[in-house]
Amino acid sequence: MRPRQIIDCLKEVGRYRFERLLSNYGEDVIEAAIACDVSLNDIEESYVGYYFNKKEFAQKMILDRELLTDYCIPPWIHIDWDRTATDLMMDYVEDDGHYFRMM
Repeated sequence: MRPRQIIDCLKEVGRYRFERLLSNYGEDVIEAAIACDVSLNDIEESYVGYYFNKKEFAQKMILDRELLTDYCIPPWIHIDWDRTATDLMMDYVEDDGHYFRMM
């Protein structure tokens, strides 16, 4: 992180909370949150994880929330995961593989 970013973070959340965020999430997540204009106060609620791409993100979000399950999708049904990811991203932001729910 650049010194200016660190100063801004300290001003926003204070030293103790900033150190805890660094410890729990790491510098990469905090930098991604800043790039996505996510308040550091919202990271714990909005951060959903790291994914290689939007398609993987959409699949994990849908399958992990059991909106669909692998065993209930018949083999003749084809899901357009790219389109699903595009629509899902209306409520999320991403930077360098880190995804956040918009608050």
